[in-house]
Amino acid sequence: MSSTLSIGLIGAGTLGKSLALGLATAGYRVTAVANRTHASAETLAEMIPGCTAVRQAQELVDRCDLVFVTTTDEAVSRVVADLRWSPGQGVAHCSGSGSLDLLLPAVRMGAHCGSLHPFQTFAGLVAPQDALERFRGITFAVEGDGWLLEALEGMAVDLGGRVIRLNANDRSLYHASAVMSCGYLVALLKAAAEIWRHIGVTEEEGVQAMLPLARATLENVASMGPDGAVTGPMVRGDADTLQGHLEALKARLPDILPLYLALSRASIPLAASRVEGERLREMKNLISEYTPQP
Repeated sequence: MSSTLSIGLIGAGTLGKSLALGLATAGYRVTAVANRTHASAETLAEMIPGCTAVRQAQELVDRCDLVFVTTTDEAVSRVVADLRWSPGQGVAHCSGSGSLDLLLPAVRMGAHCGSLHPFQTFAGLVAPQDALERFRGITFAVEGDGWLLEALEGMAVDLGGRVIRLNANDRSLYHASAVMSCGYLVALLKAAAEIWRHIGVTEEEGVQAMLPLARATLENVASMGPDGAVTGPMVRGDADTLQGHLEALKARLPDILPLYLALSRASIPLAASRVEGERLREMKNLISEYTPQP
């Protein structure tokens, strides 16, 4: 459903742009946007009917009921501290790891504070009409006080997502999971592409070869869960193949060996229910044997 709240965003980067477009498409009144580079704010405002690019963040705060601070995490606290907030006004950040303490300067002036973090990547989003689709089916971690908590949860639902309420002491673990699901997944695929390069295939060709496999794996995780989707020598109890991988990496790609060992070690719980004890011990010993000693 739409909202009567007047919403502004300070920060027109990837997340700010996506959130503004998503909320506007879902029927919310996104009325103002500010950014350190004013041209970026103007570009975003032109995509949203009734939205204005303002040069001063204070002007945005003065005219909006709810302000999202979608700057970099490091800048949130400084930006909030430099502004005057009104009692009862809402201010929220979208940091996955940052606590509500980032908004304390606004709280001291009587504002309600909260956070709305979409468990999603918005890299590569181009067309405005695609913004809402990127939010559909994702999970939002929400915190807030007063009327703001209910408002943020309503926004998450209207954007097509699911809501979890996040405890402050769980934020770092939650965000670590996000990094492992996204940024470190890219790092893993980059390492796999490097292996392709060492067998005479370009990185681009390697990525094209890996993507169907990676996509199918993610689809299997979605339908069967991690335990049902897992494959590979560890869960087959194939010690000979594991040793062959470790030996080849040690000889030709020693920088990737520690990553492969860590992933093999992380696969042990997945293998425990499938591989007989003696075979599992053999594979654990192989992992220890190839692990560099400090």
